[in-house]
Amino acid sequence: MMRRGSSEPAAATWIDHAEAELSRAGHRAGGARRAVIESLAAQDCCRSAQEIFDELRAQGRRVGIASVYRVLDLLAGLRLV
Repeated sequence: MMRRGSSEPAAATWIDHAEAELSRAGHRAGGARRAVIESLAAQDCCRSAQEIFDELRAQGRRVGIASVYRVLDLLAGLRLV
């Protein structure tokens, strides 16, 4: 995850790493998953599932709160968050 003072390339690297790990674990790519991963990469602090959901909805992304929780659970299971 991007840290305070880090650059955009670091966020892109984490996104690529997270997606590669998900693929390696046999998970298919999805719009909600990509949206949550991008949201996490853009942050420099912890966020709740509700905060991520609210942010994505404010951006016009069509994602459900259950999808946010599923993605976070999956990322946690793979030790990516």
